Amino acid sequence: SLRDDKGLEKSMADPSLEGEKGFIPRECHHQEDSEEVRKVIEALRVSDQNGGTTVSSESTEAERKAALVQLIRLIREGSTLAVMDNFKTLLRVLLDQLIKPEGTLVLSVLTEMFRKPSMGSCFHNYIELLVLKVLQSHKDSSKEVLRNAEMCAATMGTVLPPAFMIRVLNHALLPFSIPPHTLFHSTPLIRMKNINQ
Repeated sequence: SLRDDKGLEKSMADPSLEGEKGFIPRECHHQEDSEEVRKVIEALRVSDQNGGTTVSSESTEAERKAALVQLIRLIREGSTLAVMDNFKTLLRVLLDQLIKPEGTLVLSVLTEMFRKPSMGSCFHNYIELLVLKVLQSHKDSSKEVLRNAEMCAATMGTVLPPAFMIRVLNHALLPFSIPPHTLFHSTPLIRMKNINQ
């Protein structure tokens, strides 16, 4: 908050600050951030051969990487509200990018998203999918992808409820007939839960 010349506090959202001393109203920031998020989504969107939305030309790897770096910056510094408004579409295009060379940056984006407490409720319908995708990323031969997958898993492990994580992992391991206790010390997601309990 700011103090005016009479010592009264004004918040940044106060409409009386519009244009005063160079402050830009919060609504303008949200609109700008929303436009940036839409640009990121367009850069990351892939052609859909199943009759869905088709993009005339897919972005280059460099353009996708630049879009992901921009998204990380927006999440860290910008309005998470803009990301939350486009969450479902953004998550879909991010998960499509995991198998591409820029998958390591996607894991960084997901890590940043999990670090934002305001975004926690957005993940509720997608937790199982995200846990499985992050665990699958651990199979990648790239050390950078593996390091980012571990960081993402560790962040998820500190944010998500332990009981829910155990239930998701039990369900995920069921087809493989792997007892969950054998992974208890090898999966970063579970290691972080052990440390925090």
